[in-house]
Amino acid sequence: MSLSRLLSLTHLLPRLFLGGLFLWSGAIKLADPKAFAEVVARYDLVPEPLLPVVAIGLPLLEVLAGLATALNRRGGLESVVAMLLLFIAVLWFGILHDLDIDCGCFSSAELGEQDGLRQAFVRDWLLLALALYLLYVRHRHNRSRNHPPPKETIMKRLAVILVLAAALGASAIAPAQAAWGKKELETEKIAATFAREVARGGYQIVTTDELNGWVKENKTMLIIDTMPFADSYVKQHIPGAVQFEFPIPEMTEMDEATQAKFLELLGPDKNRPLVFYCGFTKCTRSHNGALWAVKLGYSNVYRCPGGIKAWDEAGFPVAKGEK
Repeated sequence: MSLSRLLSLTHLLPRLFLGGLFLWSGAIKLADPKAFAEVVARYDLVPEPLLPVVAIGLPLLEVLAGLATALNRRGGLESVVAMLLLFIAVLWFGILHDLDIDCGCFSSAELGEQDGLRQAFVRDWLLLALALYLLYVRHRHNRSRNHPPPKETIMKRLAVILVLAAALGASAIAPAQAAWGKKELETEKIAATFAREVARGGYQIVTTDELNGWVKENKTMLIIDTMPFADSYVKQHIPGAVQFEFPIPEMTEMDEATQAKFLELLGPDKNRPLVFYCGFTKCTRSHNGALWAVKLGYSNVYRCPGGIKAWDEAGFPVAKGEK
């Protein structure tokens, strides 16, 4: 194989890989924009009215950038670099604030962990390096046809791009470093929000450890998973739990058909303990479930705030598939 052919492949294959990756990532999110909007909302960076715009617009930009990159069209690689810088800043924000959420990179519905955010952060830096390499190779190829630029000029341009990328990452860490109490304020906010939800709902609380003890004791109760069926319950749930999905925003009303199904699931015994859980403490699906059980006359209603995330972190057994 000739040297020119080899150099051509070193540009073509990484370009197709990078373009295909962005195309795939965008297509997955466009297939379920509602779930992706929920992931974006958990970062608490986008105003709620703009969530639908971001949930559709960002994946669409990923698809267009991926296609342009794979087809070697102008603006494709530049768009990929810009989005990777944005993703890196957002991921760094999530890491600094200990957000236990999915990075939203490829799967928009699975619950992620801190390790997942860190892995995505490192991966995006590697992808950024690949994109910058492809830009360098393309620039060198285009300029070499006429007047090759001095090597120092190319290196200076690359250095400027890398410095800008580093500055963007540093801008995300600066606020957290400047205010050591930021995490405590966030904890206080979560605690206050949760306490107010419990007060409005009129239900009781059970911790993850306590619920596990009840399960081991074979306590007579009904555990209700309020997460989406296909995207969460089928993948993992507390053993013995049944599924009834609730939305994230607080429910002020429930139509008759949904109410009838809910009552059928809960059963006629108004005194049987009912335990509702969802994804994690900030998730409010379980709040809606517990709140409406109380409204419908059930007297022994509990909410497990840590949800499936805390249950999994505790190392307790999980069930998969349909019940």
